[in-house]
Amino acid sequence: MSPMESGSYSLVTKKIKGADITAPKEFWDAFNEEKMRKDGYGCGPGKGIGDWIVPDSFWFLCVWLCCAIHDWMYRDKKAYTSRDKEISDEVLLINLTEWIGANSWPIVREMRMYRAMTYFNAVNDGGDSSFWCDGKTKIQKEG
Repeated sequence: MSPMESGSYSLVTKKIKGADITAPKEFWDAFNEEKMRKDGYGCGPGKGIGDWIVPDSFWFLCVWLCCAIHDWMYRDKKAYTSRDKEISDEVLLINLTEWIGANSWPIVREMRMYRAMTYFNAVNDGGDSSFWCDGKTKIQKEG
């Protein structure tokens, strides 16, 4: 594990199934997959038809952990700046790239990376309303 400071986060990288996965230290300390799945962490909106439209897998590779980290960062009450949102989105892309690279055969790697980039662009471009909810206000937003 190697810690690094970034925005409001102290980020830590762990090796999981051959991939270097990065998350805030507090995420790793609180990590409970069963509880997080019940609480709606993962790709997509969390429940119902949204999970069918946005599944937790890219071409049969589960990417739930990458999305759960991103969800946790969006829900974190310490994250109040535009830079915190950028870091959350960057961590998502880094983790997806690492996970797909470490867990894909070359023949499907490109298809999975294409889906990851499509998902990242949707989150990066359209995730403001999700990031700024839960008591966060735009007054706290930088620039």
